[in-house]
Amino acid sequence: MSDNIIELKNIFKSYDGKINVVEDINLEIERGEFVTLLGPSGCGKTTTLRMIAGFELPTSGQILLDGKDISVLPPNKRPINTVFQKYALFPHLNIFENIAFGLRMKVIEEKDPATGKVTTRKLKDKEIVEKVHHALEIVDLEGFDKRSVSTLSGGQQQRVAIARAIVNEPKILLLDEPLGALDLKMRKEMQIELKAMHKELGITFIYVTHDQEEALTMSDKIVVMSDGCIQQIGTPEDIYNEPVNAFVADFIGESNIFNGRMVDKLKVEFCGVAFDCVDDYPKNQLVEVVVRPEDIKMIPADTAKLTGTVTSVTFKGVHHEITVESGKYELVIRSTRSAKVGDVIGMKIGPEEIHVMERESSDNILEGGMMNSGLFAYEGTMIPVKMEEQYPGSVTLDEEMVKLPDGREVTASDLDMRMIIPIDAISMSDDPKAGIFAGNIISLIYKGDHYKYVVRTKNETDFVVDDEFLWNENDYVSLVVDMKRVRLEVMDKEEKK
Repeated sequence: MSDNIIELKNIFKSYDGKINVVEDINLEIERGEFVTLLGPSGCGKTTTLRMIAGFELPTSGQILLDGKDISVLPPNKRPINTVFQKYALFPHLNIFENIAFGLRMKVIEEKDPATGKVTTRKLKDKEIVEKVHHALEIVDLEGFDKRSVSTLSGGQQQRVAIARAIVNEPKILLLDEPLGALDLKMRKEMQIELKAMHKELGITFIYVTHDQEEALTMSDKIVVMSDGCIQQIGTPEDIYNEPVNAFVADFIGESNIFNGRMVDKLKVEFCGVAFDCVDDYPKNQLVEVVVRPEDIKMIPADTAKLTGTVTSVTFKGVHHEITVESGKYELVIRSTRSAKVGDVIGMKIGPEEIHVMERESSDNILEGGMMNSGLFAYEGTMIPVKMEEQYPGSVTLDEEMVKLPDGREVTASDLDMRMIIPIDAISMSDDPKAGIFAGNIISLIYKGDHYKYVVRTKNETDFVVDDEFLWNENDYVSLVVDMKRVRLEVMDKEEKK
C-alpha cells in the first residue's frame, strides 16, 4: 500500500468557468502527517480543503483516497471529518449529546464469519458511551459530559468540536482555521494540544491557516499557497530557511529582501557590497537575496564592509528590532543587544545566512494582436504604438500595411504580437485616467530600497510594478507606461497555440 492517503492531481476549481480560484494543484499527503495549507485570504486554501471534504467538487482533476478516486463522492461517504472556525455546536444538547450526535446516526456493517452474510446495525448505547468518554479524555474534558455548551469557554467549545469530529474515528481530520476565534494565549495553548492530539490519534491532520506561527509550530509539512497556486511544499525548516521565491520569504516570518547580482562564483552583490554565499548561479545573473533579521550581526563600523545608521530601536521582549539605513537601502536587525538611534554600526552577514534565489522575470508580457499599423489590442484595451519604435526594423507603409524586418509586407491586423513592458517602465498614479491600464494592488513586498507591487486589472491581468513609494494593498491605481521602453515581437503559430 502506498504511503499516500490523499493525492490531489491537477485540481482546478472555478465558479464561473472563467477565473480559477484553485489552479493546477498537485499534492501528496502521507498517512499520519500533519499538513498545513498556509496562505493569505483568498489564496484558495479553504476551497482546497472543502474539495477534500466533498463540500465542493473540483472543476477538473482527481482527488484520490488510498488510490481510489473520490472526486464526486458525497461528504457522508468519505472517512473524513471537519472542524470549522465556527464550532457549530448544538446549543440545546449537552456536551455528551453533541459528541454522540454522529455516533447515533452511524450505521456499521458486520460480516458473519461463518456465512459471509453482511448485516447492518446502529451502535449500542454502551458503545456510544465508551467512544464519547474516550474522545473527552483525548481533548482533556473528562467530567464535562453533562455540562451545557453555553457554560464553556471558547477554547473548551473548540475541544468539544474536535471531540465530535474524532469520535467517529475518521482516517483524516480537516481543520479550517479552528483557532481563529481564540485569544492569543488560548491559541498558543491549543497549538500544543492539537499537536499532542495528532500524535496520540495517529491519523492524518490537514490544517488551514493564514497564521505562519501556527504552521511552523505544528506542521510536519507546509503547503504555501498564493492566488490559487502552490508556491512551495516543504518542512517548516525548509520553508523558513530555503524559500523558493520572494513571496514565500516575505510571507513566512520577517525578511530583508533585496535585488542582487552574482559577481563571481559563490559571490553575490547586494546593498552595494559583494558577499560570499553558498548558492551557485552563473556570473552576472540577476537574483533576489533573502537575509533574516536575526542573521545580521552588529559589529564595529570600522571592521565592517557594510555599515549604516540606526534610525529606530524597538524592544520586543526577547529581542530588540533595529532599523538601519545604509545608503538608499533599509535593513532590519533582530538582536538581544540594543543600539541607539543615530549610532553608526557595522553589519556582518555570513555566507550561510544569505539565501539567493533566481529573480523572477523583469518584464510584463501581453499577448494580443494588431488592429492596424498603429494600434495594439489586448483584452479589449487599445494601445497606440509606433511600429518603428516598438518593433525595430519594421516600417509602417500605411494605416493597414507594415513591412517586417525580413522584408515581407503584411496586413497589420493579421499579426499576432507580444507586447513586452519592463517592470521599471511602469509608474503608478492615483488618477484613474492617467494610464493605459488600471487595477487594484493585490500584493506588495519591500525590497530594501523600493516596493514590488502586483496590480490586478478588471480582466484579471497582473502587472508587476516597482515603486519607491508606499501604497496600500487594495488601492486602485492607474498604470502609466513609458512607451519608449516597450517592445513588440511577432508570435509564430506554435506560440499562439
